[in-house]
Amino acid sequence: IPSKGTITKVLDGAIDVYPEDLKGAFVNAINEFTNLAQGSFRILIAAYPIGADDKAIVDALISCASVRTDCIAFISTPKGLNAVNTQTWANTTCGINSSYIAVYSNWGKTFDADNNQKVDTPSILNVIKNFLKMNYFYIPCAGVNRGIVDISEIDTVWDENEVMPLFQSGKNIINPILKSNIGFYINGQKTGLRDNKALNRINVMFAIIELAHTILPILKNYIFEYNDEDTRLSILKNLNVIKQDFLNNKAFYSIDFICDSTNNTNEIVNDNALVVATEVVPLKTAEKILFTLTLHEYGWTLNIG
Repeated sequence: IPSKGTITKVLDGAIDVYPEDLKGAFVNAINEFTNLAQGSFRILIAAYPIGADDKAIVDALISCASVRTDCIAFISTPKGLNAVNTQTWANTTCGINSSYIAVYSNWGKTFDADNNQKVDTPSILNVIKNFLKMNYFYIPCAGVNRGIVDISEIDTVWDENEVMPLFQSGKNIINPILKSNIGFYINGQKTGLRDNKALNRINVMFAIIELAHTILPILKNYIFEYNDEDTRLSILKNLNVIKQDFLNNKAFYSIDFICDSTNNTNEIVNDNALVVATEVVPLKTAEKILFTLTLHEYGWTLNIG
């Protein structure tokens, strides 16, 4: 929760007073940030305890991230909701359906050493801590290897037998924090996109964002250069260096750049344009392990041939 005055200080020329309409002030601040030209960002969060009736804030965050195209909005679901009510809030109340937002659920408790007490913390606080440990944001931040969060308990303990069928239905967009025998962990890395496409995974979205914002500054250097074979080969040479970095860091399975006479036709060249096509295949995460065990009678042998 922001301290007094921090909301209005976001806006140029604002006075340092605590706004009566705190929700409205947040929406205004998010809208201002949408058009902020300075800097490039990857994760957009609002220091506001989103409640059950805060669809306006959720919509503003999605709009901001989708207009900027350089970040994903991370939000926590309202505190204290069970699995079913969490789904209702995301699906019906907010109607979330965008790859520019990621929704995490279950508030946690952590120890505040300064005040010697346990405090409630929204799920995204613990999630952000894990992302900041990664070398790249497109590394999947979930599971028991990279998704363990530093909390002692959660506000709503969900029954995994109840949760899993609900979350594996293909329509879930919630990334819950669940309990395992080695601690609490992030169980999911979905965006808010409901279609079964690559962009409904956070690692893919971050990889696309990072690739685009790495390529664009390079291409801007070629404005007003000749649209000939030398320029196109120079572009491909520089982009192939980037390509290898992304492949080595497992951002994508494959990346291909096309910048030649096949996509720079006479019509394109005569229009004083230059086309650079990028085709990528993302790396997918294993989110279900299908284990089979077959019992055979004694004397059975494996036939190979």
